[in-house]
Amino acid sequence: MPTIPDDSTDNHNSSNGNNTSTKTTTASAKSSSSGLGMTRSIKVGPSSDAPPAMAAAAHRSASVSGGMHGHSLWLVGVNTPIPEQSQKQHGTNAIRTRKYTLLTFIPLNLYEQFHRLANMFFLFMAIIAFIPQTQSLRPETAVTPLASVLLVTAIRDYYEDTKRGNYDRETNSRKTRVLRNGRFVEIQWQDVRVGDIVKVLDGEHVPADLFLLASSDDTGVCHIETANLDGETNLKVRDAYAETHKMTQTDEECARIRALLSVEQPNNNLFKLDGKIEINGGEPTPFNMSNTILRGCQLRNIEWVHGIVIYTGPHTKVMQNMRKPRLKRTRLDGKMNRQILGVFLVVFFCCTSLAIFGAQWNGDHKDAWYLDLTDGNSYT
Repeated sequence: MPTIPDDSTDNHNSSNGNNTSTKTTTASAKSSSSGLGMTRSIKVGPSSDAPPAMAAAAHRSASVSGGMHGHSLWLVGVNTPIPEQSQKQHGTNAIRTRKYTLLTFIPLNLYEQFHRLANMFFLFMAIIAFIPQTQSLRPETAVTPLASVLLVTAIRDYYEDTKRGNYDRETNSRKTRVLRNGRFVEIQWQDVRVGDIVKVLDGEHVPADLFLLASSDDTGVCHIETANLDGETNLKVRDAYAETHKMTQTDEECARIRALLSVEQPNNNLFKLDGKIEINGGEPTPFNMSNTILRGCQLRNIEWVHGIVIYTGPHTKVMQNMRKPRLKRTRLDGKMNRQILGVFLVVFFCCTSLAIFGAQWNGDHKDAWYLDLTDGNSYT
């Protein structure tokens, strides 16, 4: 914010005959969470070597480095260069919800299955069956039931994961229209990038989180259905940004616009998104959730909308709310785990106790010739 000098300063400068004016630009970035502030001052004028453009760049850099709510900002440029570090954060629009790959399926699936104590118990019994001194069953008799359970469960898990993979491919290969070389062309969802200008038609799903530039309605209003996000089927209203609505109606107008968006880092809050936008090098102005459309929403009762891609793929709010597939466990599994653990402790206690008592008994009866213990025969 520019610092306005008071009257006493002006009078003092006038009395000294100093005709050189000094403009001070202070860029402040404050953290609301920690309460710490950061201030930079740049003097621009005859007494400074920095041109006004550098002052504006310094103001923008200080705002970005301080961040919104004390964090670094997520920068989106449309026909505007942004730092390379910000570009590396963006990523692609492809999603992946499946749990396994061909290389990780066997080890990861076995790791998950042996989290069930029943499988661990029978694995322990199978190992004992391979030791001649302790085996009570033939090894194949002990291994066959465990191997059958592991195989059937693995087939079921692979089938479910394959369905998730098919859904990923279907979603990533959907078509949408993106501005390329001055006109909108069809590409796959997975090829959409942050900063692209997207055109969505009536009835289509939104491929990424968008800043709403314009709509076919004269007032800039559009209606969306958010059933895929929050389960609500009633339509919600979104408004195109007032300054961009009239200037981005055609392909040529969209190709000429220059914009720089500064928004908060990706998060899972579906009902809040704050940011600022600079249009054609102008002053930054704020926008909020009413000017954005999230991935997964469906456009209703409007011919088309134009929007700037803010978040893509795993950074979109709907994907931020998705949890990784977890191992399914029922209450019966928990009850069985407790019972098997109890059985194992009882058996372990009995075997350990009897082994100790048997060894002590054998030691006390080494001279009992009538028991025939001289050749290593034992009752343990």
